[in-house]
Amino acid sequence: MNSSGNYQPPEPPDEIKNIINKLANFVARNGPQFEEMTKKKQENNGRFSFLFGGQFHEYYQYRLQRERADMVHPKPNNPAGPAIPAEDLPDLNQFLTLLSPVMASCTKDSIQQARNWILENCKQSQRAWYVGQFLLYIVYSEERSGKERLHVIYLMNDCLHQAAKAKVLDIIKGLEAVAVAVIYCGKLADPECALLPKMKKVLDLWKKKKKKK
Repeated sequence: MNSSGNYQPPEPPDEIKNIINKLANFVARNGPQFEEMTKKKQENNGRFSFLFGGQFHEYYQYRLQRERADMVHPKPNNPAGPAIPAEDLPDLNQFLTLLSPVMASCTKDSIQQARNWILENCKQSQRAWYVGQFLLYIVYSEERSGKERLHVIYLMNDCLHQAAKAKVLDIIKGLEAVAVAVIYCGKLADPECALLPKMKKVLDLWKKKKKKK
């Protein structure tokens, strides 16, 4: 590996690059345990071979170092999203324990618990945006089934509905920034999914809501 501080490894294709960039951001902000959790879940997923020393491992390490450096010296007007001090970040590991039952069964109780966590922990738009980015990452993961992606979309829809009823504008602002992207990713990741009409229904609903504003 080139030891020059200005060295940037070759970039992977856009699809893998997006996965690496998002994961590096989450690992930098949530600690190495988040990387270990991802390794366990993605050990048989070829797109995550960079976590195990495979192709694009060098680019992943480069992005991880950049993300950690940006946390210490944040860049103004970061185009990737609003800057969030490390101490103000929501605990994604805690959130994932509530999100997993939603993806598995999407019961009323599991939706309510995950929704209440978001409403309680994402009262600032930056925190809501960050959780939305995490949901985007989850939806686009290759291992997710169409049903799991749909359940995540239902959760976001429920959060936005409840936030609107409670007039929690910062949560609406933060989640709306990624809501449509989450639904689009669900469609792109699983274009043959039999649940596609339900995803499209939610997407059309949010398109109409955004046009009214």
